[in-house]
Amino acid sequence: MARVKNNVASRARRKKRLKLAKGYFGSKHRLYRTANEQVMRSQRYAYIGRKQVKREMRKLWITRINAAARLNGTTYSQLTHGLRLADIQVNRKMLSEMAIHDEAGFSALVAAANKALENNANAPKAVKEVAEVKAVKEVKEVKEVVETVEVSEDADYGSNWADVVFNIIDRHVADEFTTEDVLAHQNIAATIYPKNSTIEATIKRNIAALVKDGKIVEVSEDNFKKA
Repeated sequence: MARVKNNVASRARRKKRLKLAKGYFGSKHRLYRTANEQVMRSQRYAYIGRKQVKREMRKLWITRINAAARLNGTTYSQLTHGLRLADIQVNRKMLSEMAIHDEAGFSALVAAANKALENNANAPKAVKEVAEVKAVKEVKEVKEVVETVEVSEDADYGSNWADVVFNIIDRHVADEFTTEDVLAHQNIAATIYPKNSTIEATIKRNIAALVKDGKIVEVSEDNFKKA
């Protein structure tokens, strides 16, 4: 058997590691072992820092928006609520940039938000109450429809969990559906498996299994269609 020498590869690995440690204090950029420990630690800190910078920037944007909003006689929470009511979709980064570089544009957004808040406050109370009652009624009707789904025989839905979930999808949901659409009929599975205390998790697991088996197709995250 031929003799294998690893000197070149070993030296390359060490040089690569020492290059990453360039600029570190003392032996941390000279000695391989010390430099390797410091590089691994630094990479871990860098990974954490990449996550932290997102939340720190969000805090900064909110602080800037709040400061500019108060200069215009409102607050951050009132401004964002008013923009939602006015259906104006501007993210925090853009709002903070406008607060710094475009005071006139920011003031216009504040005015639009205040107007939407005023219109919402002046809306007739009766109209709001009717809308709330209608929403509650629709929810109750959906629940009643779900609860009145009959399960004739356990065998009709299959002899195992995968068949039960597949038949629920096949019989009770549209061609394109979400996980929530299937979970809306979990009472069927609960009737078949009354002792199972984790119905929801079991259904989700079997939806994933059906996708893997090709019986249903995953369109996007939490969105599926029948094969």
